[in-house]
Amino acid sequence: YRVYPPDTVQRICFIKRAQKLGFTLTEVKELLALTPDNPTACHEAKHLTEQKIHEIESKLLDLSALKNTLVTLLDSCDGKQTPKKCSILNALTH
Repeated sequence: YRVYPPDTVQRICFIKRAQKLGFTLTEVKELLALTPDNPTACHEAKHLTEQKIHEIESKLLDLSALKNTLVTLLDSCDGKQTPKKCSILNALTH
């Protein structure tokens, strides 16, 4: 059992919340480096957050395209063909 100073607990909570929002440890480090006395800290935090949103939107588009491809494969297969005639296995083979 360990007792940590309040500022350490606050820092750990900040890191965990940022990770839950999708920030990498490198990005969390950048956010932590934004000190209260830095006049551009808020602007920089906003920029990092905008970048994260764009990254997530890109991933969502990629996932949607993957889903559509899989749905098309699934719709083309009745599940009763031999492995040589299975449209899913053929698509993965070629």
